[in-house]
Amino acid sequence: MERQIDFSRDRHMLCGGCAQRFLVGLDWTDRWEPTQPSG
Repeated sequence: MERQIDFSRDRHMLCGGCAQRFLVGLDWTDRWEPTQPSG
């Protein structure tokens, strides 16, 4: 059984820098902007 698509549900995220897990909502994902890797 497949879950119905729901983009408004909270998401579990994993920090690539410190491996900390955290929960974010739709408002956070709307504000998020990826950063460019330094190098």
